[in-house]
Parts: sequence; structure tokens; C-alpha cells
Amino acid sequence: MNRKIDILHGDITTTILQLMYPILFCGIFQQLYNLADGIVLGHYAGSLGIAVIGGSANTLVNLFVGLCGSLTSGCMIIAAYHYGRNDHDCVRHTIETSLLLSLAFGILIVLICAVSARYYFLYMSVPAEIYERSIAYLRLYAIGFVPYAVFMTTVGLMRSAGEAKRPTQCLIFSYILNILFDIVFVGVFKMQELGIAAAFILTQIISAFYTLNLFAGRSSLDLLHLHFEAEVSTRILKIAVAGGVASLCYSLTNMLIAYGINMLGSDTIAAYSVYNKIEYVFWIFMGGVSLSVTTFCGQQFGAKQYDRLHAGVIKSFWIGLIISVGCSILILSAQNLFPRLFTDNKNVLLITAQMIQVLAPFYCVYTAIEPFSAALRAIGESTAATVISLLFICGVRVAWILAVAYRYLSIQNILLTYPVSWLFASTGMAVYYFIVKKRILHS
Repeated sequence: MNRKIDILHGDITTTILQLMYPILFCGIFQQLYNLADGIVLGHYAGSLGIAVIGGSANTLVNLFVGLCGSLTSGCMIIAAYHYGRNDHDCVRHTIETSLLLSLAFGILIVLICAVSARYYFLYMSVPAEIYERSIAYLRLYAIGFVPYAVFMTTVGLMRSAGEAKRPTQCLIFSYILNILFDIVFVGVFKMQELGIAAAFILTQIISAFYTLNLFAGRSSLDLLHLHFEAEVSTRILKIAVAGGVASLCYSLTNMLIAYGINMLGSDTIAAYSVYNKIEYVFWIFMGGVSLSVTTFCGQQFGAKQYDRLHAGVIKSFWIGLIISVGCSILILSAQNLFPRLFTDNKNVLLITAQMIQVLAPFYCVYTAIEPFSAALRAIGESTAATVISLLFICGVRVAWILAVAYRYLSIQNILLTYPVSWLFASTGMAVYYFIVKKRILHS
């Protein structure tokens, strides 16, 4: 039986952890899938194959994932609000509109990549040895975002209702399936990075159909006769666009970083790709904090339980801090072990270790961003959270890149962009949250 979590009345710490555990459990499987991509490709396509799926291509893929996440977050927040108010009609309208929006968004991504992939890699100064391969990979991979957007939105809608088990099962199913397809397409059919793209497409199609069928059966949805509500769409997109603008700006600054990485050669690109796969363990935990806070605060705000909302945010911050310190210790301790899972190229291994040494000690600096920004979005302050992100993350990154990283080009100077921006953003997000919190509690 799929038991729902009592978000409105249960012990706060227990509730947050109950919301977080399934996300983290899913994240572990997602990391296994992430590792499988790199390990299988590294053994069958070498460091050039890793460079193709990393670097500039990965930056754009992460942008689309972030935009999908922003759309999902908007759907979750509106649905959670109506669940908190026990308004079943509005919940249904939100669900149907969310699914149609996600389908349209996935199609848009395909069109963008089909038209602009060649110009994008040319502008990013991608090395000649991986240029054409990168274009083919991105165009094929983008097709998978149509079912992916629908799949992730459906999973998010399940979570907004307080469900934990079912979305976890759906995501784990997807990750295991993707790993198996990676082995088949890359290891058996020798398709190199195109096999990674083909595995992603097939996985997302199967996962979307499976999850939609499961969700429709439980919620009595008629998937062939979904209705679009303009008013609901506007509310979702108001939140999604705010988060999407932030994701877009993050990605644009990351493109500046990737451009600097590209200038250092294909080995550095490959090392950057390997590091990102290792670092992903940290983002798994931070994503768990963010999504659990979003669901928790969304329902508290809908029920007007403001003291409980604030207590949840503070507890989430301390949970996140403990997690970030643990991730730093783990990754630093294994800096010479983890990269060997992907490649035996000595230069790539050396550069990857340098990247770990620069970034891993600063994970704790990022801690405040996720709980406070998620809380601000959940209580209707999405615009403010976006402005803070743009100013203190994107603005600081651009300034650092132009003033330091490009003038004194090195791995260290490029990567220090991240912790410098984290420090400013964490401070700004926390300060603004407490200003808003004071206003809400006294309203």
C-alpha cells in the first residue's frame, strides 16, 4: 500500500526526512545510471567519447534539465497548494494542464536543438576532433526530452500529493532501464555516444508511458481528453519562468566556463565531464533538500501554518549542512579512486584530481541556497529568489570569469568561479528569506 506522508501534522524533522529519503534513494540509482554512462562510454569510446557527452553538450543538456525542473517545480507548488486546501477540482485542473505544458515544452527543446546545435558548438570553440560527433549526439539526445518532460512532471505531481513510494519506484525503474540500454547500445551495438542518446530516448518513452498509466489509474484521469486551463497555466508558468530564467542564466554563465575549459583542450573537457559525474553525488543530496522543502512549504503555506513552515526551513538547512560536509569528505578521500572508473588516461586523471581539490572543500558554502530558495518559491516569492540568483550567482560568475578566469587562464581560476558565487548567493538568499519570514509571521 502506498501510504501518504502527513505533511501538515507530522513531526517536522521526520516529515522532511520522509520526503527526502525517497528522493535520495532515487538519486543513488540516478548516480548509478550517471556512472554507467561514463564507465561504459569510457571503455568503448575512450576519452574523446567522454568529452563529447561532457563539456559544452552537457552544459546545454543541463540547461534543458533545469528548465524541465523549473516547469515541474511550478506544477508541484500549485498542486501542493490546492492539496493543502483540499480543493480537488483545482488539483485536477492543475494535473491536466501540467501534463499538456510538459509535452509542449519537450517538443520545443527538440526544435531548438535541431536548428541551433551546429551554431552552438561552433560558438563554443569545441575542438575539431569532437565537433561533428557533438552535433549528432545533441540532436539525437534532445528527442528524449519529449517523454522526459512528461515523465518528470508526472513524478512531481505524485510528490506534491505527499506520495513517496510510487514516484521513487518509477524513477528507479527508469534508471535501471537506462543502465541496461546503455550496455546494449554502447557495449553490444558499439554506437559510442549515440548509444547513450538512444538509450535515453527509449528509456524515457517507456518510463513516461508506465508512469502515466499508473498515475491515470490512481487519479481517474482520461489521458486522451486532457483539458488545458489558461488560468492554471499562467500560475504555473509564473513560477516556472522565474526558475527557468535562473536556470537559463546559470547555463549561460556555465557556457562561459565551458568555453574556458574548451580552450584548455580535449583532455580537460574529458576531465571536466568525469568530475561532473563524481560531483553529482553532492547534487543528489541538495536536490533532495530542495524538493522536500518545496513540497513541505507549499502545503504549509496553503494551510496557513507559517510557524511550522519556518521551522521546517531551518531544520532543512542544518540537514543540508551536515550532508554537504559529508560529501566533501567522501569525494576528497576518493579523489584518486573514483576517476579511474571512467578512464586510464593519466593526464585526464591528474586534471580531474585537481578539479576535486579546488571545488569539494567548498560544498558547505552552497548549503543555504537550496532550502531558502525553495521556501521562497513555495510561498510565492519566486521572482525575488530569481533576482537574488541572477545577481549573486550569475552576476558574480560573469564578473569573475571576465576579470580573473579569462585573463589568467587555468583550471583553478576557472573553477573558483563556483564557490565565489555560492558564497554571495547563500548570504543573499538567507537574508531575504528572513525578511519575508518576519513579514509573513506578523501578517
